[in-house]
Amino acid sequence: MCYSADELIETLFRLPRHKTMQILKDHVGRMADDEWLRALGARWSMIENITDHADFLIDDSPLADAERPVHAMMTDDEIDAWSRLPNIVDLYRGCLKGINEYGICYSLDRNVAEGFCRRALCRSDESDLVLLHCQAQKNDIIAVKLCRSEQEIIVDKCMIIDDLFGNFNYGMDE
Repeated sequence: MCYSADELIETLFRLPRHKTMQILKDHVGRMADDEWLRALGARWSMIENITDHADFLIDDSPLADAERPVHAMMTDDEIDAWSRLPNIVDLYRGCLKGINEYGICYSLDRNVAEGFCRRALCRSDESDLVLLHCQAQKNDIIAVKLCRSEQEIIVDKCMIIDDLFGNFNYGMDE
């Protein structure tokens, strides 16, 4: 068991990616919350299928009670990027209809979100692709992540403005 963010980050670095979230879950309550959040932020890009863990992260992890934005999850450059955001932030999410429309990961860059749709084409039909344009209040943003050149925004509260591909049913029966 690790008790500092540095120890946990090092442990996570040595393990296969698919174990990242389970190891993080195992450390909740066993280390200081800010240390856990720092480890989460440092290894964020290594967590596979993050949407599958959204409920845990938002409701049952140290993230649940953390003040927004969560500085412990961000580097100095990411904190600076957050500080330069407007009060209302336009976000984009490329996803699959009925599978992962309601996630916590968005991009500031529409092209990045479209790229997620293009990658999904290999396992889904074009009619299942959803490209959401959303807006979020700056102060509701959990963190900005600049790794992988995604300009990723982590947020649990945003408003869907439009589905730019027209495939999203907004909760209505088909």
